[in-house]
Amino acid sequence: MDGTDDLTLLDCLNQIKWTLDGSLTYRMSCRSAICGSCAVKANGHAILACQKQASHLVKDNDTITLEPLGNMKPIKDLAVDFKPFWDKVDKVSPYLQPDKKTSEKETKQSPEQFKLIDDASTCIMCGACYSDCNVLEVDDNFLGPAALAKAQRFVQDSRDGKTLARVKELSKPGGIWDCTHCGECVERCPKPAEPFDRIKEIMTVALEQGVTSNNGARHALSFTKSVKSSGSLNENIIPVES
Repeated sequence: MDGTDDLTLLDCLNQIKWTLDGSLTYRMSCRSAICGSCAVKANGHAILACQKQASHLVKDNDTITLEPLGNMKPIKDLAVDFKPFWDKVDKVSPYLQPDKKTSEKETKQSPEQFKLIDDASTCIMCGACYSDCNVLEVDDNFLGPAALAKAQRFVQDSRDGKTLARVKELSKPGGIWDCTHCGECVERCPKPAEPFDRIKEIMTVALEQGVTSNNGARHALSFTKSVKSSGSLNENIIPVES
């Protein structure tokens, strides 16, 4: 295509569909980086098509390589089946579970309490982090960064009464301790949700709640103890204590 300097990648996809190939299939809705519908892979990385200028994605050979999101089954062209993604979000019980009868009036939060869940609340469920998650490439049982970020939003919500039960469930295989800390999800996230930071916050709460009977928690505790006691890592003892 010519004359793409002022066009987003989504604009280009629309032009192709409207003028060149009406069968081209992809998702779109708001065009404002709010709905998350238009996430695709461009040059190997997940992005929102409406958020990136096409000219910024063009390589030296004047091409942009487009693919459907990773870790999900393609349906047609750039559209993928999100069912595994939503199934994993559902597994973290993404709703408030108060430990007492809900008041007929709204439950107030202080600014400090809301700040704990503010970043996670910005997630638009676009699937970009899920697409490029290295763990999901080799382990379908991993909940994934989006679901875990959503979980943090309730783990640290002052109105929720199931914190201990939640972190126990999230500490099982496939949960928080299976994250490899690569940070790819933070790079791909188009919002301030930063899934890896949310995962670390759940880890902290799990340790504070005494949920330590798993390899990941024992590794973290041994790591901390080693640094505190000697100022460096004792790599011989950490595997044993983990």
